[in-house]
Amino acid sequence: MSGEHEQETGEILLDVIGQQCPLPVLRARKRLLRLNPGALLRVFASDPVARIDMPHFCA
Repeated sequence: MSGEHEQETGEILLDVIGQQCPLPVLRARKRLLRLNPGALLRVFASDPVARIDMPHFCA
């Protein structure tokens, strides 16, 4: 998986595996700004800090 993929269900898959802080959050933010209402953004990250950063960003 690499980059960004849109599913028929309105779900966007964002692959940021291999990217380090702060890139996962920055790429998610950029994609969220273009997201259609009701769509879901699913982020795949390997950076252990993303597990902490993402919830803080969303709050």
